[in-house]
Amino acid sequence: MSHSLNISDKNALLMDMGGGSLEIVLSRKGRLVTKESLPLGSVRLLSRVGARPRYEDIAHWVRTPLYRLRFQLLGRQQVPLELLVGTGGNLRALGKLCFRLGLSRSRSRFHRSHLESLVDRLFRLGLNQRMKRFQLKKDRADVILPAAVVTLELMRIFEINEITVPNVGLKNGLFWESLDRNRSKPLNGKARARRASVRRP
Repeated sequence: MSHSLNISDKNALLMDMGGGSLEIVLSRKGRLVTKESLPLGSVRLLSRVGARPRYEDIAHWVRTPLYRLRFQLLGRQQVPLELLVGTGGNLRALGKLCFRLGLSRSRSRFHRSHLESLVDRLFRLGLNQRMKRFQLKKDRADVILPAAVVTLELMRIFEINEITVPNVGLKNGLFWESLDRNRSKPLNGKARARRASVRRP
């Protein structure tokens, strides 16, 4: 994430939502403070509430763990967060929908009010209607409901008004990790020569 966004001077919360879990990282001034994993994945939640859930059906499973997480991460002082970053296919889909529907000006950033408007539209429709109206594949049109609820409830509970959704994921992290590891290795004579030749204009 730090290769895509400047988080060196911010208190940031990073969320990655998969099918089985919600991964949370708290970063202060670019340094990892703590990380947590909650069983709030989109597929897991959908299996608890059935095929056509209401908003409150999903929120019922989400609010208490998120309130506990807020107290656990921020403590009694409740240090405000300056940035919320979301990754994963569902978060990218939410960003694209907010932009496509004219709610936000960017696919990679949207406001809590934009998500509230989108959630209202999503929950009015059945699965097939969401697929047709929003041009979603079946496996996205169902799990986008719990993903939207988790994201919106997290923003409300942590009192965050905006979320940034950069187009990065695990493959990007593996790339930078591999690059950083190779940079830290001592170079032999041939490797130094190759690197020098690459740097020449």
